[in-house]
Amino acid sequence: EKKEKKKKKEKEDGGGEGSPKTAQEGAKHLEESIFGKKDSGSSESESDDDVIPGIEDVTLDDTSALQAAVDAFTAYRAQNPSATVAQLLDSAKNQQMASALKTHMRVHIVMRSVVGPDFFKGSDVADAASLLAAVVGSDAARQRHAVSNAEDMFKSTPALVPVLLKQLYDADVLEEEAILLWAGEEDGNEEFDMCTREESEKVREKCKPLVEWLEEESDDEEEGEDED
Repeated sequence: EKKEKKKKKEKEDGGGEGSPKTAQEGAKHLEESIFGKKDSGSSESESDDDVIPGIEDVTLDDTSALQAAVDAFTAYRAQNPSATVAQLLDSAKNQQMASALKTHMRVHIVMRSVVGPDFFKGSDVADAASLLAAVVGSDAARQRHAVSNAEDMFKSTPALVPVLLKQLYDADVLEEEAILLWAGEEDGNEEFDMCTREESEKVREKCKPLVEWLEEESDDEEEGEDED
């Protein structure tokens, strides 16, 4: 059943999305969010003249910029309780661009807005499952960013990380491959990780039972396929 949902999800998601990899590209996105995209018929230059002066010096992954984007997105959700998933995704995109953050940070913005510190007492993940699934999608990079974000969000209370990961898995937001990939990177991965080595080790230790369970689930599915 999980694999059938995964195939359906991949079709609906339409693949991964590109993310700006440099400050210049992030600035370009910010300029477009303010002034709008240039006419597709015009010859668009990729030179330094195409960005707002000074914007290229913005620190894209600055913690305060991320928090500002999260606060703004949370405010939008509060002011628009009937907003559709598409409208919420547009808002997350606008906040990411306005804060000069990389594209994958939309995953962080949404997760940090909808998952509260006491998520395990309520239904935060279940209530926002469609939005979370839409922003994370089936793209491997965004899946991996979601795992790292969960790790960073609760690094001070590592026992909550496996709880969040399991809820995201049950809600068809995260796929087992993403969690197992993260768990298998003993030395970490600088492209995705947000925690220090020491913090990550504490989180991974708490996640061992979940990882072992997922590995058993994966083995059982493979055996079932072989029998078919």
